[in-house]
Amino acid sequence: MTALHASARTRRPSRRLAAAALVAAAILAPQLMPSAASAHDALVSTSPADGETVQTLPDAITLTFSGALLEGAPQAVFVTDASCPGIAEAEPGSIAIDRASCRDYAAGDAVADGPLLTQQLDVAGAPAGEYTVIASVTYGDSHSEDKIFRFTTTEAAPGGASEAPSAEPAETPAAEDTAAPTETSEDAASPLPWILGGIGAVVALSLVAVLVGRARRSS
Repeated sequence: MTALHASARTRRPSRRLAAAALVAAAILAPQLMPSAASAHDALVSTSPADGETVQTLPDAITLTFSGALLEGAPQAVFVTDASCPGIAEAEPGSIAIDRASCRDYAAGDAVADGPLLTQQLDVAGAPAGEYTVIASVTYGDSHSEDKIFRFTTTEAAPGGASEAPSAEPAETPAAEDTAAPTETSEDAASPLPWILGGIGAVVALSLVAVLVGRARRSS
């Protein structure tokens, strides 16, 4: 009986230690292991990359997440330049801008394909400078979040508003010669007619005198 009692006493502490270990494990396990319910997807990379410098505004931008985005949920991407009031101070959770006062280069809706989100851009006339991308996405677990990244372009994109052509000087018509034509010597008044008239008059008077003289002599 003494040996049985001693064995029973030995097993009781062991059982108590095992039970205490199980309780401790149950308490610590949630803290040591990440909860699947609280682990949201995240933005992994973008193209252009955050802080990257490119030549001109690309035709499209892409965002890659760690998990597939929620199918059928609206995924919105807003792309604007530095002329947008307040855009330089915009940060996730603090986006207080009047988008109506800003040019949105996004063309059409963003397209989600699993973890990849693509947004086409209208780049015509896009100036050189810093661009800000604001993506409002919904993850596969229905969790929504805003993501912001920025990149810079060094050259303006072609195809902007056409510049007004420089005014070409109007052709000056050749100055017309308004001066009266110069009279030639033939057109100018000549004394010859007067001379001839005078000679004719003298001849006529001479003939008259001759005739008168003859008439007197015959009488």
